[in-house]
Amino acid sequence: MIVDEKNHHYIRRIFELYGTGRYGLKEVAQILYDEGMRTKSGLMRRASHIHKIIKDPFYHGVMQKNGKYYPGNHEPIVSKMLYDQANEVLSGKLHPQSKRLAFHLRGFLKCANCTCMLTASKKKGHDYYYCTNGKGKCVEHTKYMRSEYLDGLVADKFKDLRIDEDLVELAYEAAKEQAHIGQSYVVQAKEKLINELAVARQKQNKLLDTYLAELVPEDVYKAKTELLKKEIISVENEIKKLETKTEGDESTLEPIKKFFLKGISARKRYINGPDEQKRIIVSELLWNLSIGNQKVQDLQFKSAYAMVAKNPKPGNLGEMLCSPPQYQNLYKV
Repeated sequence: MIVDEKNHHYIRRIFELYGTGRYGLKEVAQILYDEGMRTKSGLMRRASHIHKIIKDPFYHGVMQKNGKYYPGNHEPIVSKMLYDQANEVLSGKLHPQSKRLAFHLRGFLKCANCTCMLTASKKKGHDYYYCTNGKGKCVEHTKYMRSEYLDGLVADKFKDLRIDEDLVELAYEAAKEQAHIGQSYVVQAKEKLINELAVARQKQNKLLDTYLAELVPEDVYKAKTELLKKEIISVENEIKKLETKTEGDESTLEPIKKFFLKGISARKRYINGPDEQKRIIVSELLWNLSIGNQKVQDLQFKSAYAMVAKNPKPGNLGEMLCSPPQYQNLYKV
């Protein structure tokens, strides 16, 4: 048996993570995937595969054959103590430790150099983040960053979401007015179609009366009846379209307004909020946050926040009113 020098550290990592009792099988699989562990086709390992690894005594130096165990002559990857600890968690003998929010940025930061996740530890009363060096060759692994320093980097990125609050309010009021105009048009159009439908049905009834009175030939009656049926179906379809029309619906405007205000206040809420709030803000607004050389090398804003961050933004309402059309129609974003 020869140790796979490229991948054996993933096996040890599985036992270390699961042995803490703080992570489920799926969570361990996700962490290892983030750190570079893949199937041959590049996919994340299944939880069942992680379960199989933890149960296999091969990794602490024991061979199994026909239900019997024999000492192996291969080099163990994990100690018997670590193997037993992970299996006690798996069997429920060792109850999982309660999950505490010890490090609010853990799980969100990646190393720009090797793409492994950044982990954290507490030293002398301060939280420090650093690359896990999951691939065993990262030069960033030795660069420790204080939690406060990283908070500053993250908070600065929320400046990209700055939009004049007066403009948001102005756009909101303009959209409400446009919604009212749109709804008035819909009501008027619907009333007109209902009248047309009533007239068509009256014609249909009169035509039937004249046919029953033998005042029109059968072929003429059938032809005109067919035309009236098509007209009625067409008008009914138009009425249904108007009834389901949601364009300009005022009920959608309030969430849009809150969406922009949340982005505007993100930096202030992040700086002044507790760790729990900071984690929520990052999870709602950001992903793919890469750190390299102790700087933010790359990040992406979620959802429409990405569009807000990308567009150049004038600093105040006066500038906005003279700016390109996309800002004057902000409520359409």
